[in-house]
Amino acid sequence: KEAIQHKGYAFVEILQPCVSFNKINTYKWYKDNIYTLPEDYDPSDRQAAFAKALEWGASGIPIGVLYRNPRETYLDRIEHLNGVEPFATLNRSPEDLVDILKSFETL
Repeated sequence: KEAIQHKGYAFVEILQPCVSFNKINTYKWYKDNIYTLPEDYDPSDRQAAFAKALEWGASGIPIGVLYRNPRETYLDRIEHLNGVEPFATLNRSPEDLVDILKSFETL
């Protein structure tokens, strides 16, 4: 949920057992080997995040937000694009495209 709501890049790793072919990493194995990061974990500590990302084995597999670096997005840094709706979300019809193409005929 946090990755979707994050403004900017987010990486999500999905841990999911393969019930057809992987008879070792089963649902029980994951239940026994994963742990949620504690409340006092600081996701802004980059070195701690790298250390957590490398954990696998006896100490378990941490799940949660390992690293968060809130900063300005590229779009936020370009003043003339602030408030501009992304082209992919604009509600356009084929007629709009015809009008746009006709405007190039006069050039």
